[in-house]
Amino acid sequence: MSENGHNGPLVLPEATEVEQAVKEAARHGVPPAEVLPVLPLNDTVLFPAMMAPLTVATRRSIVMVEEADAGDKYLLTTLQKDPRTKDDEVQGGDLHEFGCVVGSSSCSSFPTTPCAFLCRACGAAG
Repeated sequence: MSENGHNGPLVLPEATEVEQAVKEAARHGVPPAEVLPVLPLNDTVLFPAMMAPLTVATRRSIVMVEEADAGDKYLLTTLQKDPRTKDDEVQGGDLHEFGCVVGSSSCSSFPTTPCAFLCRACGAAG
């Protein structure tokens, strides 16, 4: 068993259904932010098919990531327009229009970092 409690290689759930739901919603004029929880990023840009480690520090973001991780659910990540805005104070107008749908795996806590996790950007949204 690895350090993160998983056996064998890191495996993330497939995103086909999520991507289809986001695309279907967009066809009806529903923005991705109304389909998936939004995780604002202040210093990272993700692109489809990219895997990257992310760190979140606010309680709101930690809960969002932990819930997604526990239920094999997905998040919508998008870059904040002003990185100085605190994550828990971000509103819709503070975010760029485009983002990525991501799946997460193994939110881990460390003494210096409240929550770090590996994410896979499954597809573009926006």
